[in-house]
Amino acid sequence: MCKSIEHKCLHHGKALSWGREMPRSPGLCLFRPWRSVTTAVTAADETIHESAESSPEGEAEQSMSRNKALADIIRGGFRTLNQAALDIQSSPITLKSIFAPPDASPSPRQKAEEHLIHTTATECLEGLAKKDGKLCVHGDPIVILNVELKGSKLAILHWALPFSVLADETISMREKQLLEFRMHKILVEGGGTQLLQRGVHAALRHYYPPRLRLDPAPDELLLEVMRDIM
Repeated sequence: MCKSIEHKCLHHGKALSWGREMPRSPGLCLFRPWRSVTTAVTAADETIHESAESSPEGEAEQSMSRNKALADIIRGGFRTLNQAALDIQSSPITLKSIFAPPDASPSPRQKAEEHLIHTTATECLEGLAKKDGKLCVHGDPIVILNVELKGSKLAILHWALPFSVLADETISMREKQLLEFRMHKILVEGGGTQLLQRGVHAALRHYYPPRLRLDPAPDELLLEVMRDIM
């Protein structure tokens, strides 16, 4: 009885015995051997890494790393908060007292509108003096010393007696006060304010001018103006 010899051949990395596929050992590739070696090394490295992570020493090391990172973040947050607190404390807005009066300085736009109303009212008074002497004292119109806007709906015009009357030393102070009182009644009760307001609004009809109110000029403003002209 002859022994049959089993012939083996290689076909695309598979062991064949007379057309029958032979089982191939795992992790071994005859067609490209380096792939098997790389796969085996990678699998071994992952196994070692997993075992290290699952070990108590690996967990402790990871916990320490996480705690250190968290501590760094907390320290950075504290530094940021401290710097922000210093910036807030040194800010001029923070240092300003909450009981301090608000800044009442007029804006450039407000100053321009006050100047426009002042100029227009002065021109209207000079024109009215030639037609109607209601707003005149001894032949001269009253003087507008200052204009103060109160929002967008009211303008206060501080007026005074004509400079020719104020500078006249032959007129006593009592007489000047009496002349001022009479003119105030004309402005308030005699329609003098409405007369001037019609002229100002007609000249400034390109926009909506505020309502006018004429008040006697304060003593401080009057003295300052008199010092400038004397």
